[in-house]
Amino acid sequence: MTSEDDFQRALAKNPEDWQTRLVFADWLQDRGDPRADGYRALGVLKLRPHAVGRRNWWTAKGDGHPYYNHLPPDWFKLTAGYKHRSQGRWRWPESWDETRDNRAEIEDIAARAFLQLPPARRTNLLAGKYTTKKRQPRKKAP
Repeated sequence: MTSEDDFQRALAKNPEDWQTRLVFADWLQDRGDPRADGYRALGVLKLRPHAVGRRNWWTAKGDGHPYYNHLPPDWFKLTAGYKHRSQGRWRWPESWDETRDNRAEIEDIAARAFLQLPPARRTNLLAGKYTTKKRQPRKKAP
């Protein structure tokens, strides 16, 4: 593949192709593109926007099924246009342009938002560590 359009066409054809997303991240890095690590994290964590027809969106972790579109909440909050609904569900974007597929745009937004995370958090996500919180053991009932 020789252009960004080639990578985007391949990802549009098969959004679950994590290997292409990782190769795209390398390609972006070779060109000094700041989105590289964001795309790499999406590939490592096997995340992609949820699509219904031409509509694509992210949700925050814990928002129900499907799970492949759950950005960690700290990353999700950095994506432009997020909204919090009264029932506690996060969605981005709230409105869609029905005339085109927004998958590439919404992945770019996540990739750019990734850069705003603290360096240690980015390192953990790139290592495949989805959360920084440690699970607390359940207390046994007396």
